[in-house]
Amino acid sequence: MVIPLAGITLRSFVETWGEGIALAEVLTLDHYRELLEYPNVVRAMGQHLGIGLIGGAAALPSTPPLRSPFIAAGRAGRGRSDYLVMVPRAMPGLVAGLALLWVFLFFKPLTPLRETLISVWLAYTVVWLAYGMRLVSGTLPKIRSRN
Repeated sequence: MVIPLAGITLRSFVETWGEGIALAEVLTLDHYRELLEYPNVVRAMGQHLGIGLIGGAAALPSTPPLRSPFIAAGRAGRGRSDYLVMVPRAMPGLVAGLALLWVFLFFKPLTPLRETLISVWLAYTVVWLAYGMRLVSGTLPKIRSRN
């Protein structure tokens, strides 16, 4: 996996590619400078970074409070929560996306958020919540038992 990704990354930093070309002579940042000339590309990069960094940081604190009631319910509660949060991961991404689209279309309080990055953040949070719950499920019972 590393070798193809390294090849793609290296190709983005060179002008020409092929046999007999000295790599040190063709390295350039021109491709990336050219991308910065397009405002829509710059805006898209900023939005992706915002969703990844700010959205991830905002979603992280929601995981322990969502998991705590199920852990307090004991072994049966943990099993139920595991199945409940795995539903979005069990179905294909297209189905989960369509389900969230329907929620934003027909649930009136969320309709104004449909065309914002909040809807994208919420979709990512719902779909990836299962992994957050899995990460928290091992440590949260230990914290509760010490208190």
